[in-house]
Amino acid sequence: MSNEHVCEIALLKKEHAESMAFIHAACFPYDIWSKETFESFCDELWGNVIGWMAVYENREVGFILARQVIDTAEILSFAALPDFQGKGIGRQLLNQLMDTIEVPLFLEVSVDNKSAIYLYESAGFKIMTTRKNYYNMPGHMGSKDAYLMRCG
Repeated sequence: MSNEHVCEIALLKKEHAESMAFIHAACFPYDIWSKETFESFCDELWGNVIGWMAVYENREVGFILARQVIDTAEILSFAALPDFQGKGIGRQLLNQLMDTIEVPLFLEVSVDNKSAIYLYESAGFKIMTTRKNYYNMPGHMGSKDAYLMRCG
């Protein structure tokens, strides 16, 4: 039996902001984004923002959010609830984005997030460079480096 969950993929709307904030906080507790931050993305204050929500059995379990600027795009945030990671939801969301965006796509990912790096590389992303001290960690945890990756 497959370990993967097939989700409904819905275009992001402002009404998803609370779920996006919850999912983001569950995945990135050191970098909390508020409901209002996600609402601002949906209000087009950030330009040409697009994204999708993964829904499994009527539960919002993951999302991807990206912004296109002229001839490139960047993933702003991408997460699945911890209990749903490794079940194909991230791949579904990434495929939806890559099927829609027709320009080179960039992202940053922590150098120690091996499962995400594997997902990105399997989708055709290449590491361009390392951004030193990209993620500021709370307290005495210091900072983490990130890879800048590109596809297309």
